[in-house]
Amino acid sequence: MNKRFSKILIIGGTSVLFCAVPDVFFLTRSAFAQYSYYGAIATDNNGHWGSSIDYPSQAQAEAAALQKCGKSDCESRIWFSNQCGAVAENAARWGTGFGDSREEAQAQAISSCGLGDCRIIAWACTTR
Repeated sequence: MNKRFSKILIIGGTSVLFCAVPDVFFLTRSAFAQYSYYGAIATDNNGHWGSSIDYPSQAQAEAAALQKCGKSDCESRIWFSNQCGAVAENAARWGTGFGDSREEAQAQAISSCGLGDCRIIAWACTTR
């Protein structure tokens, strides 16, 4: 009777071990997938721009984009997280957009810029 009981414990212990390994892997992968990467694009009114990607916070991404823009009148136009962002402009207006792809962000930026000869001046994509 003791031998039978021992075999059940060993089999049960092995089953728990095999069940736990996939769960640990799943939790690790899920935690990694939920990490946020921030990006931003800053521009001035004279065609200067700067972009940043993969910063741990919105504030850090915007500060980096402003620094890369390099002019005192640069403004952060858009920030995004785990996505792409884009800025479009023409002589009178500018527009911004974000999305899961570069193309989606650019289309949204052109659309928000309005009618006319809007063109993309900057885009960037974070790690996702």
